[in-house]
Formats: sequence, C-alpha cells, structure tokens
Amino acid sequence: MAGADDDGKKQLWNTSLQTLHKRAPSRASCGHCLCCCRPVLRQDPTTRCMQLRAVFARLHADPAADRACPLFRQQAALLAAPGDTLVCYICEPMCKRAQREFDAGGAITHPSAFLAQSLGFLRGTVPAVDKLSLVKGMLCCMGDIATEDAGGTLFHPARSKHFEVLEGVVAFLFAIFAAYHCTVREFSRDSALCPFVVVSAVQWHVGGCAFAFGDMKTSARVRRLFKGPLNAIYGRLFHGDPAFDVALLYHAQLLVPDPACAACTRERVARLDATYEAPLLTPPAAITASLRHWDPAARPEAPGAWLRCRAGGGTAPRAFAYYARFSAAFPREFREENPQRYFHDLLA
Repeated sequence: MAGADDDGKKQLWNTSLQTLHKRAPSRASCGHCLCCCRPVLRQDPTTRCMQLRAVFARLHADPAADRACPLFRQQAALLAAPGDTLVCYICEPMCKRAQREFDAGGAITHPSAFLAQSLGFLRGTVPAVDKLSLVKGMLCCMGDIATEDAGGTLFHPARSKHFEVLEGVVAFLFAIFAAYHCTVREFSRDSALCPFVVVSAVQWHVGGCAFAFGDMKTSARVRRLFKGPLNAIYGRLFHGDPAFDVALLYHAQLLVPDPACAACTRERVARLDATYEAPLLTPPAAITASLRHWDPAARPEAPGAWLRCRAGGGTAPRAFAYYARFSAAFPREFREENPQRYFHDLLA
C-alpha cells in the first residue's frame, strides 16, 4: 500500500507539460476520473482502477452534500454509468484515504474537497485554500486528451467560456511550465513561481486591471507579480509585450479613458445573423444603450463583467476588445468571439 502511494506522489511531483497533454486514438479509449472528473486514458500508467462506487454513493447520499455543484452532478453521472471506476494519479491518495475511512465505518473525508475548494477560491466564494490543494486542483483542470477521431479534445468539465479566471490561470500555468521547462516539484519549490500570485494576477486582469484593491493580500500578490520573473510571462500572455511595465498602464489609466470599459471605448455591436440563436439574443440597440456609465447603486460592480470605471465615475460593462485580447490565450472552445453573444451573456 505504501509503495503504491509513494509511486502516486512521485508521479505528482514529476508532472510536466507532457504529462498533462495526452493523445488517444478515439473517445472510446478515454474515461473520466471519478474524484476530480478530469479526462483520463483507460490504459495508462497515470490511471488507476479502484472500487469506489460504494464510497461515493455514501458521500452523495449525505443530506449535507452540495447537489447544485457541477462537480457533484458530473460524479453522479459517472456513478450511474456502467464500467470501471477510474481514478487519476493525483486523486489516488485521497481516494485511498476515503476507502480506508469507509471500511472503518467512520466519517469520510471527501476526496474531491481539494478541487471544490480550489474552484471556489478562483470564483471568490472560498476565502482561502492551502497551496498543495490549489496546485493539485489546477493540475486536474489542466489535463486534456486530444483524440485522433472526430471527437476533438477532451477537457475538464469545469472549464467554460463563462469561467474566465480558470481559463486565465490554466493559460498562465501552461506558459510558466513551458518557459521554465519545470516539473511540479520544481514549480512548488521556486518561491518566485507562487500559484497564489498567478490566481490574484488573473483575477485582477479579468476584472479590468483596477488599481483599487479589495484586500491587502490581493494588492501584495499583484505587486509581487510585477517585481518578479512572472511579469514577463504575464505581459507576453495578456498584453502581447514581454517588457510590459505596470507603471505605464497605471499612468495610462490616469490620462486616458479606461481601455477595459465598454462605455469609455464607445463599443458598438452588430447583429448576429443567420444563426438559430439570433432571435433569442439581446438586440444590438439594447446592448448599445447599456454600454454607458451607470450609477453604482443601480448597477453594482460584478467582478469580471461590470467594473468600476475611474475615468467615467460609474459602473460599466467590461469592453469586448479588452476581453478579446486576454482571451486569445484560451482554447477556442472557451472564448467568445462574437460581441453580441458576449454582451448578452454579460448583461443577462
């Protein structure tokens, strides 16, 4: 038992870009980890086959279980499907602990808690998470499998065009691993490559790069970004400039209209024609009328969608041009390319 656990931990610390990107001949040769729901290969050294249905059935029967959580619904679908119960090497230690607790008849520590806490931390609904849980949660979300048939690429089900912070963190971490050619062990040991700095930087950027921070931790982490080696990766990824200077961005926001504000940039939206969804979307005229500076009391700020514009003195929607620049680093499946659909989602 101890030897198997040590093997799983060794695989975790040796995780690299090559480990996260997999290829498969078809979707039939792929499955999903019951614990974190990431796509996995059925026959692969990083995949385990474990008898966990009874453990997760008991966890799902708990009245306190969060049934509205997408992770809960995905696990329920995997439990209902026939076939082997697959677990990835990242989740294996937590699943083995849950199995031992189940066999002992006591309370079970939910093996998926690390991922739920990590995703909640990115959304801002969980105030804090430990470093190892955050790293493991992001690794699970980063895993994908490119299939050679018409099935396309399989991604983690938590990934979505509506979860921009997760996509930004995934893109940032991929860029760090590519630039440093590092493993998870090397990434974790390098104090300059802090995952909390990555998360805070992406949340700050998605929210429009406002220089008024809601808390001291976010302020300290963003400042740490610009003083360390991650600034070049951040600048290249989200600004197209590896020599990005935050001081110039700050002075630019003082002198000119906010480039992240749709009202300041006077964006206009053309109708999306010749699609089945066109009649269901907010008309361009109504969108254009909403692209203005609102009284903060009438339209409170919603980070990532509405922002507090210092230049206009109110709350305004985030500009599509600003979103399009930073979302260019996302896979096409997880970025919105049409302004009318983008503002419809934002206003709705």
